Amino acid sequence: PSLEREIEVGEHFVSGDYLSLRAEQIMELLFNIRQENYDYNLNQILRQVSSKHKADFAAQLGVFVSDVRSKKYFYVFNKESIALDTASLSVVFSGRLETFINDKLVAEIPKRYKLSFINNSSLVSLVSFEDVSNENS
Repeated sequence: PSLEREIEVGEHFVSGDYLSLRAEQIMELLFNIRQENYDYNLNQILRQVSSKHKADFAAQLGVFVSDVRSKKYFYVFNKESIALDTASLSVVFSGRLETFINDKLVAEIPKRYKLSFINNSSLVSLVSFEDVSNENS
């Protein structure tokens, strides 16, 4: 066996590999929301959000995925790059967002999403998810 990634979390430190894995997991849950797994995925995401930010994040997620429920949309995010900032505990994903209705591709646009975390005595929790596509790189 070999160790491919170094996962470290301390009271005042989070390794880039750990931050990257956590962010990738959340992105996978966000962009794999379908009619059949809506509640499960939202629950899994909210379990990773800091308790202080849970209500705001739940409202944000409700807006983000409302079309999945009402219009039967689903989204696929194809990651092209990832930028880590272990000092601020943030991760920015750049890529292309594809929108589908009934398995038909209806839109494809470049997007950048930022996930921010907080380290509370070695418990790393999600604080926010935001579209930063219109911000300067």
